[in-house]
Amino acid sequence: MRVKGTVFSGFERGKDLILKWSSRLTGMLGFKPFAGTLNVRTTEEVDMEIRAEKKIEHLLINGKPKVEAYLAPATLTSLAGSEQCWAMRQTEDVYPKNVVELLSSVNLREKLKLKDGDEVGIELTDAFRKTKVPGFGIFQKIMMKTGKNDDKNNG
Repeated sequence: MRVKGTVFSGFERGKDLILKWSSRLTGMLGFKPFAGTLNVRTTEEVDMEIRAEKKIEHLLINGKPKVEAYLAPATLTSLAGSEQCWAMRQTEDVYPKNVVELLSSVNLREKLKLKDGDEVGIELTDAFRKTKVPGFGIFQKIMMKTGKNDDKNNG
């Protein structure tokens, strides 16, 4: 899925979230994330749950899992270049579904010389769902490569 969006300043809570989850994120993503997120208001809603390859979650006292945030690999593109990063959305719906928070090992705003109001592009892929059908994962990958599984958002 490719979407366009506009950079904006948020509630400035990204730093606290990254610091809170820093060791978990470092282990999951393989790098220490910059303490902050880049907020992008996209031109359409993004369903992070179907694109998530990773989740920040824990077990409740009753044994049920609680997902706090979904994470999906992304490529951020601007006039200054592009950067591999991770898109994140909390399940508590702090922002509407047309807002994506991006995290990286670097300050994306500084590296790509971004300021509020700048237009950017974000590319996200659908996560492959695990199934009990032997060989279905290979089939999913083939369909993604041939474009047979494109949805209306790809372009």
